[in-house]
Amino acid sequence: MNVLIVGGFLGSGKTSLIEQIARYIANRRKESAHTEVVIIENEIGDISIDGQYLKTTGIKVENLFAGCACCTLSGETADALNRLKKEVNPQWVILELSGVAVPDNIIQIIRKMQIVTRTCIIVDGNRWERIHIPLEKLLQDQLQGADIVLLNKTDLIKEEEIKAVERSVISKNRHVMIRPTSLLTTLDDGLIEEILGKGGRYESTQKPCIDV
Repeated sequence: MNVLIVGGFLGSGKTSLIEQIARYIANRRKESAHTEVVIIENEIGDISIDGQYLKTTGIKVENLFAGCACCTLSGETADALNRLKKEVNPQWVILELSGVAVPDNIIQIIRKMQIVTRTCIIVDGNRWERIHIPLEKLLQDQLQGADIVLLNKTDLIKEEEIKAVERSVISKNRHVMIRPTSLLTTLDDGLIEEILGKGGRYESTQKPCIDV
């Protein structure tokens, strides 16, 4: 069993990404009766709008709690993963963090369980200029735990703005893989494989440097 952690600030596009990846994993084994992917959704609030949406796709959604994933969910996360591994043993578990959660605590817990973990953080390119200064500490903490960053909503910004966001992301994590994209379109298989950890080293249109 592998775990993909998906994080990002509110409205960055997590639900769109999770649905695409879950469909991709499930469709590769259409004839299998085994559950290939399970989504664990962490939310803030009493009503899961995203959960209701994802349930219409036929993908299993497990709502763990109504609070902050990293601050209060550590024990519940381990219990949920142990139960899933024992009862379902899917190929992949996709764990969605709330928009204000930092992945590091959960990453450490999962790795202690000897489960392979990948972390994808989505950056909202269209809102980055407005949010990255007031939310700098949160965004930096999210990005430092990332294996790959999807720079989303590139269809709404210019090329020079994309490069500026990339430089800003690199200043917070110099070794992360950055992929500009728009989740309004279907991701190609190669990018999904990169998110799942099947390919590629660090690569970006901007090279990491000291003076950013």
